[in-house]
Amino acid sequence: MFRGILAALVLLSLASCSNDSKESSSRPAVSIYYSEVFLQDVPVYIEAIGVFKPYHYVEVKPQVSGLIEEVLFKEGQLVAKDQPLFRIESKAYTIQLKEAQALMLQHEASLTLASQKYERMNLLKEKDLVSTQDVEELKAQVSQFEAQIRFDKAKIAQAKLNLKKCEITSPIRAKAGKLLVHSGNLVASQSSSLVALSDVSKLYVDFFITERDFYQLSQTKGKEGLVIEVASLIRPEDTVQAKLSFVDSGFDSQTGLMHFRALVDNEKGFFAPGQNVRAKILLEILKSVPVVPQKAIKINPQGSYLFVLKSDSTVEMRPVRLGKEQGNQFVVALAGVLPGEKVVTEGHLKLAPGMQVEGHSEPVEPKRRQ
Repeated sequence: MFRGILAALVLLSLASCSNDSKESSSRPAVSIYYSEVFLQDVPVYIEAIGVFKPYHYVEVKPQVSGLIEEVLFKEGQLVAKDQPLFRIESKAYTIQLKEAQALMLQHEASLTLASQKYERMNLLKEKDLVSTQDVEELKAQVSQFEAQIRFDKAKIAQAKLNLKKCEITSPIRAKAGKLLVHSGNLVASQSSSLVALSDVSKLYVDFFITERDFYQLSQTKGKEGLVIEVASLIRPEDTVQAKLSFVDSGFDSQTGLMHFRALVDNEKGFFAPGQNVRAKILLEILKSVPVVPQKAIKINPQGSYLFVLKSDSTVEMRPVRLGKEQGNQFVVALAGVLPGEKVVTEGHLKLAPGMQVEGHSEPVEPKRRQ
């Protein structure tokens, strides 16, 4: 009887295995999308966050004291070089000029009289009719009036200059900032700013690199002939070329960073002072390296991995060693996959190594980096 029961159990077990095998073979293949690993020339950059600063920045201050009579521009306006910006009340300076001119006329008349008297006294001295001392006193008097006239001319020049300074003009072609004073305000010479002017036709981008980056730079190109790209943080595709204009003489002892500055052409006004951007220095270009879509990469406690679609329509989980990201879509695969292999880009959640899948080519062609 015991043998009969054992035989029945064996039959039941075999039947169960047979059913499981049938269920496994009848299980539908998982639908996935894949993309092929392709070769691409990949640039290697040193990257840093930078900030734009104006090419020229001027704080306009009054050089004479007085009442702001008129404001001759609008806030945010693009002003030309030598364009009038403010007019300060000039009545007091006009009066000062007239006073200086009148005083010089008075001294010129006195000089003419003293010169004529000196000439007559010289003639009398030749006939020994006057003393040498009298003649010398008149000569000194003439010299005094001549010096006084030179002083008067300087006073007139100063008065004219003050009168000219009553009209404040722009020293550069620039964009006007916020107006800090209005008509009717009293301002003092060299007091607070009236307005700030920023030349934004070109912009400086200031950024800082680490010692490691500096070592990489010195091992490749050094600082001569650098290719620098500047890109918006919001729109990375908005990238412009920049020209290196300044490298600090050493590292900052507090931050451990070295200051770099590049010059960017901004005639179209795509960028603005104070804007944060990504500055990139081209180190080298890696020729024909494997590149995979970023969405194919997954991470587990052992590191980065991806699923490779094999020729028998099964998937293999494979660890990969990654390099630099290429934009927002692709990443360099330094090891783990080969060019032409198919990597899964969608459908990972249902996958396990060796699982049968139904593969579909990625509908969107990879966007190759130019």
